[in-house]
Amino acid sequence: MKRLPTLFFVMFAALIVAGVAAFLVQPPDGTSADADLIAVENNTEGFARADGPKEWDFPADYGPHPDFQTEWWYYTGNLQTEEGRHFGYQFTLFRRAVAPPQDRADRSSEWGADQVFMAHFAVTDVAD
Repeated sequence: MKRLPTLFFVMFAALIVAGVAAFLVQPPDGTSADADLIAVENNTEGFARADGPKEWDFPADYGPHPDFQTEWWYYTGNLQTEEGRHFGYQFTLFRRAVAPPQDRADRSSEWGADQVFMAHFAVTDVAD
């Protein structure tokens, strides 16, 4: 039990040190620590637009379309247990391009990315 107060004190001290350091460290002149997400979200220049009928080309159209800024894929279904309980599921994968195809640069870093992915998964118990 004596470890708990010590652990709490160490965590509290670390939090104070991190807070003071974050307050004292300033970005270099001419830079901003704020991310301008609204500008990124609303800038569609250079990307293809889905503004009319499209001639589909499968299986290629099952995959990503790099000319578009945003796209997503849904996988949905229903499951039933051996006892007869029903469940629904949904898996969604989102792809978001960081820059239009003509502005994408070769990156020397293995961590460099021209697009980001996000996903979510949900299961629903139909009875509840």
